[in-house]
Amino acid sequence: MTAWSEWGIPDKSKLLRLNALFQPVPVADRDSDILMPSKNSQLPTKHLPNAQLSIYSNSGHGLLSFSAPCRSGKQVNAFLDR
Repeated sequence: MTAWSEWGIPDKSKLLRLNALFQPVPVADRDSDILMPSKNSQLPTKHLPNAQLSIYSNSGHGLLSFSAPCRSGKQVNAFLDR
């Protein structure tokens, strides 16, 4: 559980490399995932200049497949259509 919550990045200074990525990056997460907390998505998003973070309420671990497929699918399509 500690490894998941830390994303396996013992040296957090490596996250600073994300500042060099200027491409738009969609980041989707859920607020009801007991396996992987949503703070794991917030950490890299802080370092990506053009990240768009979406937290889906009442969604669990299967965000794209069964927890929120319509909502997340719309976000993916809107991102790709830009």
